[in-house]
Amino acid sequence: MEPLPCPLCGEHLEPTKRRHGLVWVCHTCRAGAVTLPILRLAAPQTFINQLWQTALHHGRPSRVRCPACRLPFTEFRGATATVNSQLKVCVRCFWVWLRPGALSSSATADSLPPTFG
Repeated sequence: MEPLPCPLCGEHLEPTKRRHGLVWVCHTCRAGAVTLPILRLAAPQTFINQLWQTALHHGRPSRVRCPACRLPFTEFRGATATVNSQLKVCVRCFWVWLRPGALSSSATADSLPPTFG
């Protein structure tokens, strides 16, 4: 499998084994991603449902592109956004992208399950 580039800095994303599965981490800019199926193993159902419904109905295209399919992520901003703006979703590949530092940021801790926060 060809290495996936970080959509922010271009370095390779490293698959990192966590309790529920793989998390893709850029060790250069500290951003990362997790697939929705893995996130479902760690996050409450209500979080997953809200994330996905918001992406489908209230999201907008991001300038950041999914490293797997190269299409723009869906981001959450504005008055209708009920999901943390640090998250971006690829509705095609089912990836959830986290801004640099968000995998360990306390600012994201309320929006992510403890396994990823």
